[in-house]
Amino acid sequence: MARLGHWIVSGAIDLTSESRSGVSGSVQDRPPRACGGLTLINILSSFGIERTVLDVWPHISRHGLRGELCARSYLIGKYAADAGLASAVIQCHAARAWDAVRFCASNGLRLMINHRATNDACLSTSQEGHYTILRSILNDRIELEDPLLGRVIRLCKRDFLDLWQPNLETVGFILIAIGTEHPSDDGNVKGELRCPRCTMPIRFQPSILFEPCHWNQGGMFQRFFCLGCDAAFQKAPNIAP
Repeated sequence: MARLGHWIVSGAIDLTSESRSGVSGSVQDRPPRACGGLTLINILSSFGIERTVLDVWPHISRHGLRGELCARSYLIGKYAADAGLASAVIQCHAARAWDAVRFCASNGLRLMINHRATNDACLSTSQEGHYTILRSILNDRIELEDPLLGRVIRLCKRDFLDLWQPNLETVGFILIAIGTEHPSDDGNVKGELRCPRCTMPIRFQPSILFEPCHWNQGGMFQRFFCLGCDAAFQKAPNIAP
C-alpha cells in the first residue's frame, strides 16, 4: 500500500476528486463549461492576482465525461499554488461538511465549492458538476456567489448539503481551499514528501487544514488530493501524527 508520511493512498490509487462514471449525451451545441475558470479568476483577483479565463483555461481544463472541456478541481488547486497561494483540494466527511465550511471561512480561507449543477433530476444538467464561491455562512444559511450566472445563491443548510451530494460527475463534498501561507508555517519543511503516483511534491497547505484533530474518525476532513495527478490520500489508521 502506497504511503505518504502518515498518509496512505485512499483505497485504489485511481480514486480521485472526480467521478469516473460514464454519462451519455451529445457534446454538439453545448456551450463551454466555464464555471471553474470564472470562479478561479474571481478568487485570484481577491488576492490581487489578475487573470482572464483565457489565461487559466488551458491549465485547469480536461475533457469531461461527455467529451467536452471542463475544469478539474486538482488543476484549479495547482494553478492557485503555482500563483503563489496556499491551496488544497479536500473531501469533507459528509456528517461534518457544514462544520468544515464554517471552519475554513472562520480561518480566512477562500472556498471554491464543487457541487451538483442542480438538484432537479428533470434537467439535463442534473448529473453535471458546478463551481461556486462561498460568500458567507451564518447559522443555518449559506450564500454562494455564482460567477457564471452572475448571481448570488442563498440556501438553507439542508438544501446546500443536498446540492453537495455526489452525482455522476462529482464525488461529493469537495472544496478547494485557497489562502496565503507564511513560509514558517509550511507544513512540509522537514524533508520533501512526494506523491507515489506522479512524484509531485506534496505541500500540506493551508496548514490549518492539516492539523491531526481534523482527520480522525470524527474529524471534518476525509481525503485530500494530489495537485499533480488527483490521487487521493487519507490519514493512515493507528499512526500518530
